[in-house]
Amino acid sequence: FYLNIISLSKAFAKKIELIVNDDKQRDEIIERNKDYIAGIDEAKQKNEQALIESENRIAAERKAMIEERARLLSDKYKNNKYLQSIIDKKIVIGMTKEMVLDSWGRPNSSSKDVGSWGIHEQMIYNSHYVYIENGFLTSWSTK
Repeated sequence: FYLNIISLSKAFAKKIELIVNDDKQRDEIIERNKDYIAGIDEAKQKNEQALIESENRIAAERKAMIEERARLLSDKYKNNKYLQSIIDKKIVIGMTKEMVLDSWGRPNSSSKDVGSWGIHEQMIYNSHYVYIENGFLTSWSTK
């Protein structure tokens, strides 16, 4: 009987030891996971900060490009009444073809007809048709 109790006590002690070891392993795993998660959080914060810095740098570069474009156009057109429209990327009837190009850039496509009435040009910008007669903007339409 005592042998059985000793045997059972040893078996019980072994099970308790296994449980304790399992608890220790579980605790170690939990600690490692906490460290891993903390590392992920730190990396995430660094990435977010890098993204913010990148966005700020791009915004500053874009602002500098816009200011440089305005300066160059101001030098080119000085006191011309269409200057602000060109800077704002707008077109106004009476602008020259060059002003339209400076305002909207190169068209997607264009065509040119020359006849006794003069030179008629059509420039297509995405959904806008721009009409130039003898070098001046006369009208535009939208598809």
